[in-house]
Amino acid sequence: MIWIVASLVFASAPSSAWSIQHQPTFEDFDVPAENITSPAPPKITSEKPHRYRTILRRESAKGANFAGRYRIAQWGCGTCCAEFAIINEQTGAVYFPWFAVVCKTPFESEYGGQAGIDFKETSRLLVITGTRNERNPGGRYFYEWTGKRLRLLLSLEPE
Repeated sequence: MIWIVASLVFASAPSSAWSIQHQPTFEDFDVPAENITSPAPPKITSEKPHRYRTILRRESAKGANFAGRYRIAQWGCGTCCAEFAIINEQTGAVYFPWFAVVCKTPFESEYGGQAGIDFKETSRLLVITGTRNERNPGGRYFYEWTGKRLRLLLSLEPE
């Protein structure tokens, strides 16, 4: 039992290859953009995708904007709050992260304002600037998209 818990903690820990001096860049996670002419409709298979089915379908139809073949769909969840989902444009699979992004943070994003969800079509890197689920103090979080989940690479939080 102890080994299982320890391996789960280790698997979710940020990579030690990154630091405040060497932050991940979009170029570190380059992928080619894929030309998907007919995106698959999002799979509405459970309660959460069903709740957001209209925006998921609308966004999916626009084509990939993240990690080559994925679409990040974003919507507001209150004042200075954003939720999002990642849609596989080839299969229609939908992934929801465990957090919403709120702008309670001292960080100013060089990527797009005070709070943000920043990404590129040709990169697996996702940069979150803000507070995740309104937990203080907020910060900047660098994630790698593995194709099935977001893997935390580096967490920068104010002291």
